[in-house]
Amino acid sequence: MKKSPNLENKFFAIFTKQARIITGLQQTYPNRS
Repeated sequence: MKKSPNLENKFFAIFTKQARIITGLQQTYPNRS
């Protein structure tokens, strides 16, 4: 199955958004692992 670049871009956008939320939570709660 060939991946469409549009789908990869959408997945990448979701992934970076989640990563930003995770890093934001780690900065908000530094005591939590």
